[in-house]
Amino acid sequence: MVEFPGKRLAVGPPAGVTDFAKAVRVRAADTTFVLDRLAAIAVGDNPDAERRPLPGGLAGAVDMTRIGMFGHSLGGAATSSAMLADARIKAGAGLDGAALGPVVTAGLDRPYLVVDTPSKGGMASNPALRAFWSNLRGWRLELTVAGAAHHSFGDDAQLLPLPAPILGTPPGDLIDMVGTIPTARALAFQVP
Repeated sequence: MVEFPGKRLAVGPPAGVTDFAKAVRVRAADTTFVLDRLAAIAVGDNPDAERRPLPGGLAGAVDMTRIGMFGHSLGGAATSSAMLADARIKAGAGLDGAALGPVVTAGLDRPYLVVDTPSKGGMASNPALRAFWSNLRGWRLELTVAGAAHHSFGDDAQLLPLPAPILGTPPGDLIDMVGTIPTARALAFQVP
């Protein structure tokens, strides 16, 4: 959900995202939009649509030469696509994500980290991700997090197990979602 000036709300489709290529293009364009606004703030401009005053001290606070991006799942695909579209993003990481669109064959010349889970397979089962990997020309690293599953990244590792007994979620289904990685380890992996 996004609220625009004038209180107009834009919400996602009721059935969720089904056009993944479009979702990645939109997210990559959104990233460039945000970077453009940060660049304006960095030089003292005010990009606020309603021209409200910004907090003092923002000019020069963002180092636009040190921009990195990471994303989980579809956010990983958005990260690589945003990097292709915007050279200001100097490094990226995809957490149990994919690669979609032109970046698969174009590759990247900047550092990129692929973090996989053994349950989803990532590189083992995703031909587009393998093609993207083979077209990377910068530093690259692939890591597989032992015991992790697709929802081990983010708050789900801590939150999904809490209502599982009340909801009657079978233990196997919960393992499919968050893996067997201890919650503290999953969270430690994400937060430096």
